[in-house]
Amino acid sequence: MQPHREQEHTTVEGDLTVTGHLYIGREINGLTITNVIEGMANRTVFFSNGTHRNFAYGRRVNT
Repeated sequence: MQPHREQEHTTVEGDLTVTGHLYIGREINGLTITNVIEGMANRTVFFSNGTHRNFAYGRRVNT
């Protein structure tokens, strides 16, 4: 059986990794994603508490 492949996203700073898709409405660490902006070099994710984080584009990993 083939292993399941999932996207893994890590912040530019390298301090947070999220497995799966980054989409509006998803909850991460108690915060809800309110907006996702696709940039040339990375993806900016905005959260319900007004903060935002820059994530490098996802890479495929086996889960």
